[in-house]
Amino acid sequence: MNVGCADPCRESKKVAAPHIRQEEATKYRCKECSKLFKAPEFVVKHVIVKHPELIGDKLDDVGRMLQ
Repeated sequence: MNVGCADPCRESKKVAAPHIRQEEATKYRCKECSKLFKAPEFVVKHVIVKHPELIGDKLDDVGRMLQ
């Protein structure tokens, strides 16, 4: 169970959403490096981990929400 994760997780998805492109019903692509994924959740995690420079300031705001 992810207690307390609802708002930060939702905010993380909002921050990463502009960097995700849906190719087909079950294929999603990172707009930055063109890597293909099976679900948008995986692209969100990828963008946060591999491309933090794209969302750094916005992600810091999400981190402050946890405190």
